[in-house]
Amino acid sequence: MNKITILVDSTSSLRKEDALKLGVEIVPTTFILDGVEHNPIEAPFTLDEFYEKLYSSKVGTACINTYTFLEIFKSYLEKGEDVIYISLSSGLSATYSNAVNAANELNEEFSNKVVVIDPLTGGAGMHFAVNEAIKLVSEGKTIDEIKNALDKNGLKVKSYFTIGSLEHLYKGGRLNKFEAAIGNALKAKPIVKASHEGKLKIHAIHLGKRRTIKEMGDLLLKDVNTDYPIQISYTNNEDEANFLKAKLLEENDKLNIIFTRIDYTLACHCGPETIALFYVKK
Repeated sequence: MNKITILVDSTSSLRKEDALKLGVEIVPTTFILDGVEHNPIEAPFTLDEFYEKLYSSKVGTACINTYTFLEIFKSYLEKGEDVIYISLSSGLSATYSNAVNAANELNEEFSNKVVVIDPLTGGAGMHFAVNEAIKLVSEGKTIDEIKNALDKNGLKVKSYFTIGSLEHLYKGGRLNKFEAAIGNALKAKPIVKASHEGKLKIHAIHLGKRRTIKEMGDLLLKDVNTDYPIQISYTNNEDEANFLKAKLLEENDKLNIIFTRIDYTLACHCGPETIALFYVKK
């Protein structure tokens, strides 16, 4: 059986040092700051410095194109390795379709040695697919068996998040103009969730950030599968992340809660003062 290499998009917010320990490779989705393109794995400033820049800088992102995927996938195939690529949700980016196009082309040449998994989530929600893929590889599963288990959110990962402003999501095309206008006009804090198609939708709107964060916790507690850890991701608002963690532990002190910092590229779309919650539902 060939060695299986697991690749994951950098929008997973997986740190380079953690990927190294896990034995997975990160494929960088570049971000653009004031007209300059950056590799998120080699950014010239810290995350905290970047979050502050989001208040006043012009930002953007560039999805990974098909040619780049062809080069990356082929570099492993030529070494005799099978490839699993865990993409950002197909509902959020063209990255997924570009990866599929590359995989389809190479599978004709290399006899179906590449699979692309659509987790229908982003950010730390992708960690669940990464960890499960590692486990399934260790159990001797084939790449097709792993794809069947994880594709289209096979793990039933749910996510909720709230942000400082809906403007970043609207400008990045992740929310429509109507949804963004309602949230901003009310000057309230929305709870945004991932739909069944992996797209973003406003779930609820509340006055007060802490009330919004508390409801995010209440939503989790209704259907969380405690066999898996809970991921709390945040930008420049560690106090709110600690508030959410405390609220969850008040209800169930056995929960395994992990903190993650939101990566550069994803932060371009959600903006500063973002806090997100990812978990596996029952």
